Amino acid sequence: MQAFVFDFEVDGVFYSRPKADADWMRWKETPPRTVANHALARPEFAAQLQVAQLKLHWTTQRKLADREAEGYQVLYELDRRNRVRRRLALYDGSFLLAQALPVDTDQ
Repeated sequence: MQAFVFDFEVDGVFYSRPKADADWMRWKETPPRTVANHALARPEFAAQLQVAQLKLHWTTQRKLADREAEGYQVLYELDRRNRVRRRLALYDGSFLLAQALPVDTDQ
């Protein structure tokens, strides 16, 4: 059985960018979950982003291709038990992207 891979976890909820493997592709994408911007400003969420070395950005579907060219990927909330993934969206339809921060190699 393949190991479950995700970017980070906050309060038992897993978050991940898309993975390039067959198992990930079998996960069903469900309608987005609407969140308030302040929900992502919680200290435990920010701490996990720092550990995972990710930067977040809101975008619209119209600008998705531009953001992907900049290295951003859609950030999904994962439901392991039901094997579903869903985007996190604002009330205006914008959704959340994540980008890996560059690794500091000055050592």
